[in-house]
Amino acid sequence: MKILKKLMIGVVLCALILPMAFPVFAGGQSASPGVEHRVDILFTHDVHSHLESFRTYFRKEEQEVGGMARMMTVIQKQRQDHPDTLLIDGGDFSMGTVYQMLYEDEAPELRMFGMLGYDATTLGNHEFDYRSEGLANMLNSAARSGDALPAFVVCNVKWPGELTDEQRLLKRAFDRYGVEPYTVVKKGNVKIALIGVFGKDALACVPNCALEFEDPVSAVKRTVKEIKEK
Repeated sequence: MKILKKLMIGVVLCALILPMAFPVFAGGQSASPGVEHRVDILFTHDVHSHLESFRTYFRKEEQEVGGMARMMTVIQKQRQDHPDTLLIDGGDFSMGTVYQMLYEDEAPELRMFGMLGYDATTLGNHEFDYRSEGLANMLNSAARSGDALPAFVVCNVKWPGELTDEQRLLKRAFDRYGVEPYTVVKKGNVKIALIGVFGKDALACVPNCALEFEDPVSAVKRTVKEIKEK
């Protein structure tokens, strides 16, 4: 089993490569002995609304870095060489440039991820910077756009039997966008389960968060068990 994890302020996006060892099983049948299937992974996090490139100092030199156009160049080149590349984001994709002013009404970050062909993303603490209403508005705007969008995964949200007004607002937005505990994508003959997790440290960074979260370790174990059973 290969597991990709990125911990940043407690936010995790995991890529669980199924099955657990070679030979790879495709369509319920074992691949030929000794045959391996290559899956490359491109992973971003903390994009923070940097849709355009910017100048900063990197390795003691002033350089032009970041931006979706530059990302697209890298992604296209990678996919030309390796079409089965997995492209995922670990959250905190919003808040950090003037584009955050469009967060609620236009959801530019998620829509750009969709244009770039991202397979999945998840929640970071900064997605709550405009509180529950802001996050709900952003998800609704993205869904309403009709654009291609990445899968949005988070497995440890706890929805109580009786929802508060804020929780109800978020639940409707999650349902409209199609937020799920995990998603399964196929690259070549390899099935990959992508699991999103909101961590304890991330929750500590958003005291205004209206959601309740299950312990991330317990949630991942439960979700992996469900994936294996299916």
